[in-house]
Amino acid sequence: MGDKFKLGLTLTPLAVLGYMWIQLVLSGGSYDPNLLTSEQMTQRLNARPAITSVEHQQRRKYAIVINGDTSKLHQGNVTEAYKSLKHLGFADENIFLLTSNFPREDDNKSITTPATEQNLRRVFYYLDNVVDDNDLVLVYTTGHGGTIGGQSTLALADKEILSSNLKDIVKSTKAGDYVIVADQCFSGGIAQSLSELEGEVTSFSSTDAGHSTYCRSFARPFWTSFRTCEADANQDGTTTLDEAFSYASQEHKRNVGLLNRIFGSGTNRDCQEYRTLNSPNSLE
Repeated sequence: MGDKFKLGLTLTPLAVLGYMWIQLVLSGGSYDPNLLTSEQMTQRLNARPAITSVEHQQRRKYAIVINGDTSKLHQGNVTEAYKSLKHLGFADENIFLLTSNFPREDDNKSITTPATEQNLRRVFYYLDNVVDDNDLVLVYTTGHGGTIGGQSTLALADKEILSSNLKDIVKSTKAGDYVIVADQCFSGGIAQSLSELEGEVTSFSSTDAGHSTYCRSFARPFWTSFRTCEADANQDGTTTLDEAFSYASQEHKRNVGLLNRIFGSGTNRDCQEYRTLNSPNSLE
């Protein structure tokens, strides 16, 4: 595995490491038996009707949620993201969950499957043929991260993938707008790499490329804020990406700062943000 993989925590002091290990152990999970196999996923994607010319003129929203871990901690992040994406109007069949849990009702059309490299590539192969520059593509990564040769990595179910390789997979979609949210350890390198996609990009991470993190303290306030309006600073009834990120960053800094004060320094509290000139600020 990667130079710093081991849950992305090898640079932290032993006390912080122990605390986060305990959190992961207590939240142990498993693979849901209802997950689609690669063959079942391919059958569902092949059975989908082609996008019509009228639909190509409309703005469509797609989300790809990637979690290669089985702990309930990271499964919970996926569940909160899924709930908010549904709340924000993403069509269920356009929310691709590559994870170990099954947080939705199966409608015989949607995709919930393990986050293997093969499944990831198959989903983006499908998207390559349906996404155009009218559309928005959101990529959310959670679970574990590490580094290899100076690059941030994301742990899939069967391997680590380099940030540059993940960008190569995503960039073929040619969407007009991209939103990237990465909360695993060393996720700043993922966010920075994907911020270089063609199109307009808003890219967030819960840490930089050189530090571990505690994903829950960023992920939960970020995703739930779209449903609770806790981050709606101007009280206009809509939570923007700016508002969600600002709120989650403050909660993350407060919670991780508390861990550092109790156990000693080691986890980074500074979330990262990368934007293009006309980057999207809404998921509505």
